Amino acid sequence: MLTNEDLQAISGLITSAVTASEGRMMARMDKIDARLDNMDARLDNMDTRLDNMDARLGRVEHELVEVKDRLCAVEENTEVTRGAVNALVEWAEQVAVITKAPFPVQHQPVVEP
Repeated sequence: MLTNEDLQAISGLITSAVTASEGRMMARMDKIDARLDNMDARLDNMDTRLDNMDARLGRVEHELVEVKDRLCAVEENTEVTRGAVNALVEWAEQVAVITKAPFPVQHQPVVEP
């Protein structure tokens, strides 16, 4: 049979074992907390960087719209110029026939797209 002293000794051993186990668990939990804090900081940094990238992409998209608008204007002006050149070539050919003067005109009109 166990005496009161034996029970107190066993209780003391259990208490010290639990205390040691709690200490090890707390140390592990502290390491986990530190890692989680580090991860939070890194995620915050990534969020900031992503926000910066979003802002830059917004500016790039705005500039791309401006470039597209300008390109459309250039294409329109090119069509007008091509039509005018073709009209001048036809006029020059007609003038060459009427005046019987050779104009340096190629007989291949600019091709429409």
